[in-house]
Amino acid sequence: MIKRFFVFALLGLLSASISACQENDFERVKRVAQGNLAEKQVGKDVEIIYSDSGTVKTRILAPVVIKSEGNSPTTTMPNGVRAFFLGPDLKPKSSLKADKAIRKERERTIECTGHVVVVSVEGDTLLTERLVWDEHRERLHSDKFVTIKTPKETLYGTGFESNQTFTKYSITNIQGIIAAPSK
Repeated sequence: MIKRFFVFALLGLLSASISACQENDFERVKRVAQGNLAEKQVGKDVEIIYSDSGTVKTRILAPVVIKSEGNSPTTTMPNGVRAFFLGPDLKPKSSLKADKAIRKERERTIECTGHVVVVSVEGDTLLTERLVWDEHRERLHSDKFVTIKTPKETLYGTGFESNQTFTKYSITNIQGIIAAPSK
């Protein structure tokens, strides 16, 4: 009698847990379909390659990548990011480093924050706390304070725009220029 009761109780619990799982899975699928639940994928030590018409344009490295789906799909790199903007020869023309980055999938933009550094192949260096890379236009821009160091001078200002190789740039509101000491 006790053995039968135990078997029926076990079957009852198993049946309840299976139906609960089915209800939860159904509700979860329903919420995903309605866009109310963001699905997440996490990757560690990730390398992302962007190409256009078969030509590799950018290489991105991040220790952690979190991809969220839903109404506003994003890819977050919370532990830092390094990007290399490549020329036709696949050699870096500029590089970008930031403490954190968030890619808005639909807009095709990446917002980099924290200690953001961009370095061109010529050695020009941009320092700022926020920078947006517009993948479609292949442009970098910031509305924050920027410092640009070149071999000849250091420029300060608020607001910045550049091509992604950081070879042609402008500062919206220049606040100072300091000539570099001659060697």
